Amino acid sequence: MERILVVFFMTIVFYSCSDGTNGKYEIVDFTAPRDFAVSQTSSSVNLSWSGMQDASSYRIYRATAYTPYKEIKETSSTNYTDNDVAFGKTYFYAVSAVNSVKESNKSFVSIKFNGDSNRENIDNTIKDEKRMSSMNE
Repeated sequence: MERILVVFFMTIVFYSCSDGTNGKYEIVDFTAPRDFAVSQTSSSVNLSWSGMQDASSYRIYRATAYTPYKEIKETSSTNYTDNDVAFGKTYFYAVSAVNSVKESNKSFVSIKFNGDSNRENIDNTIKDEKRMSSMNE
């Protein structure tokens, strides 16, 4: 006999209304930020993404080839400038949306910093699957 296991993931939030009604449920769709983009100037890396409905802030993470992802900033803005970069290094960035209920999955980009905003050096499709999957667990 063959068995099939189907798993569905859904976030359900219970809340109490100010008018005294209880027992209502709200399904929350809270995905990773979209349109995550990266660019550079002669001295910084610039990140931007589309705003997410219901997000109160965004968490920005950074890693290098030799360091794990570490949160570097939480902001309500949909852009961030990283001035702490070194010539020739590749940086991996992740951004997640945050609200009072949870943190979303992360979106990822990477860039090799060379201080030249005109060169094509952006890799928006990171091939490091292990690094990405561990960030969204």
